[in-house]
Amino acid sequence: IADEADGWDPKKVMPGNTKVRLWRCKKNHTWKTSPNSRTGNDSGCPDCAESGFNPGKDAWFYLLKRPGELQIGITNNLERRLKYHKRFKWRKVEVIGPHPGAEVQEIEKKVKKWLRKNMRLVPGTSENWYQEDLPIKSFAELKETMKIETHLL
Repeated sequence: IADEADGWDPKKVMPGNTKVRLWRCKKNHTWKTSPNSRTGNDSGCPDCAESGFNPGKDAWFYLLKRPGELQIGITNNLERRLKYHKRFKWRKVEVIGPHPGAEVQEIEKKVKKWLRKNMRLVPGTSENWYQEDLPIKSFAELKETMKIETHLL
């Protein structure tokens, strides 16, 4: 990332530095962020970054837990997503995939709809519920509880 420093010397700045600095990518886009954000979050140019879920790419389902809470989700980049959640004390229960992204997204919509209707969701979330309400240990258990038909889970 040192090559993307724009107008400042990266040899004189530590990776954890929080001062906002100017960056320029190979496509000549510029943005401002701290070296800490670049190194700690493995972030890059926001104009070049592929963010969000891409249904045109392969995807994974993940089931995570932390004390008292469970979460489902989907991602195109499993390693990055699990690394992100690990920072918030989430631990992997199960991962399924890769499968076609559009199919994964459709199943996730069904699961989230069922969760909204049948579970007490953790406030501010759409895919987290309290473990005491539904203490599943696998996608097979979730699929059976929901009575959903899919070959993906």
